[in-house]
Amino acid sequence: MRYIIGLASPEARRELTQRTVMEMSAEQKDSFANTVARIADNLSVQRDARDLELYTKVSEIREYLKSFDQGYSESTAAQV
Repeated sequence: MRYIIGLASPEARRELTQRTVMEMSAEQKDSFANTVARIADNLSVQRDARDLELYTKVSEIREYLKSFDQGYSESTAAQV
């Protein structure tokens, strides 16, 4: 998570998030998504500019995870 957040561009963060999630088992994906959600919830009230930056990046990753899940569900349903 720290490495992903440390990347400069949103595109790089999205790509690394996607690659990372693709290599995870279903249990690991759930754990990662829960961790991202917990971090975002903890940062929902920012104390300073750094917290705001972290919250923005974590929220971005959270949205990526949602879109990956939705895309996976749609592609699986199309194959059936």
